[in-house]
Amino acid sequence: MSAEDLDKFQSNLRAVLGFIKYSSDRDALDAFLLKEDSLHDFNIEAARVIGVCTNTEIDIDDNSEVIDVCKAVQDMIQEGREKARIETLCVVVKNAMESFHLNMKDAMDGLKVSKEDQDILRKMI
Repeated sequence: MSAEDLDKFQSNLRAVLGFIKYSSDRDALDAFLLKEDSLHDFNIEAARVIGVCTNTEIDIDDNSEVIDVCKAVQDMIQEGREKARIETLCVVVKNAMESFHLNMKDAMDGLKVSKEDQDILRKMI
C-alpha cells in the first residue's frame, strides 16, 4: 500500500494501517509517528490491534479510553536502551572481575559504576 493510498483512509484506520506498514522500518515509523496526529489521542482498541499485528508491547491502561501511542513507543524505545546499557555494563563488570581477579564491589568501584547501577547489577551478577 502506498502512502497516497494510506492517506485515503480516515483517522484510526489510517493510523493502524500506517503503523503496521512502517513498523519494520524505524526511520519510516518515526516519520509516520511525527506526522500522524491521531496517534496522540488514540482509541485503546485500535492500539491493541497495533500491538497484536506488529508484536509491539504497548503499555495500555485498561481504565483509560485513549492512549498516546507516540509516547508509548518512545517509552518502549527508552526502556530498550536502558536495558541494553545495563546488560552491557553487566558484561563489562564481569570481564573486569575475571580479568583482574576482583570481587564485584571492587570491579564496580574501579569502573566508577553509579550507586543506582550497582544496586541493579548486584541482582544480575
